[in-house]
Amino acid sequence: MVVPGSMPMITLSVLNRFLILLLFVYLKKLYKSISLFLKLLITALSLWYIYSKVFRQNDPASLFSNMNPSRSYLLGLVLVLMPLNWSLEALKWRMLVARLEPLSFFRALQGVWCGLSVSIFTPNRVGEFSGRIFLLEKADRIRAALLTFAGNAAQVFVTLGMAALSFVLWRLFGLELPAHDESAYYYSQGVLNGVSLTGLLSFIFALSLAALALLFRGRITNRHALVIRSISAPEWRRLIWLSLTRYMVFLLQFYLLLRLFDVDVRFGAAFLLIPLVFFLITVIPTFALTEIGVRGSAALFLFSLVSDNESGILAASLLLWMINLALPALAGLFLIFRLKFFRGE
Repeated sequence: MVVPGSMPMITLSVLNRFLILLLFVYLKKLYKSISLFLKLLITALSLWYIYSKVFRQNDPASLFSNMNPSRSYLLGLVLVLMPLNWSLEALKWRMLVARLEPLSFFRALQGVWCGLSVSIFTPNRVGEFSGRIFLLEKADRIRAALLTFAGNAAQVFVTLGMAALSFVLWRLFGLELPAHDESAYYYSQGVLNGVSLTGLLSFIFALSLAALALLFRGRITNRHALVIRSISAPEWRRLIWLSLTRYMVFLLQFYLLLRLFDVDVRFGAAFLLIPLVFFLITVIPTFALTEIGVRGSAALFLFSLVSDNESGILAASLLLWMINLALPALAGLFLIFRLKFFRGE
């Protein structure tokens, strides 16, 4: 028996479902279009940025012409150390994100390189987390971003700690600084004391923040921020050790490149000065368009105190950026189209 008036209601219900299905299909296509646009935009911006820094603002031919041919093997050593550098970062990321989504080492490395591709043209590489979290399949992205921040915080902590150590070693053992006259000597002393003391104070400030965070960690109630509480003390120690090892690899690469370009600096002096260069690069806010300039200026500002080979200092700084950031970022571009900006892609 058909109840009068029931047919229009059934028809209306079917129509509503059909419209919802059409809307779902439309939104899915829209999301795919937006996702494709973002991937193409990231690829274009990364390629433009790397090209402009390497070819438009610098001359690679003259860069390599400044190398000492008898020390060309040092370039090979630096290139070999680059995968080790980012493998250590991948181990950090894999350890942190394991509480949200298990990752193989190679997938973690892919996430790190994707993060470089996305962040290389952003101020202070703030976009690094997005390249990592959008490669994850199921993990909560806000929590994954917070874990990325924790890993970066460990690396910054090591950078500040090494700058503080430079101050301590500088005061204990000093550093032989070539000076043409007395005023130049006092200028060099003032620069090193000022930068290294700032590094020490920054490290003390970071220690204070870490102590406060540890003291009040029990009061964290936000469901996303709770993921930071899940990082145990042994995991924090492992994060610090991995960050320190990665830092020492970076330091060794810079020293080898300085030697490659005949920058006459002893390892002891380099061990004091390079952490201060990394400290300045870390604390000075930079935009994508000025990052390499800041890196070169920081290196020149400090290493000009012990060497007059300015072209070699700048070349070593640029080549360090090319090997450790530009090359992995280019490799990451091959993985950009695996990113999933929307669930269900």
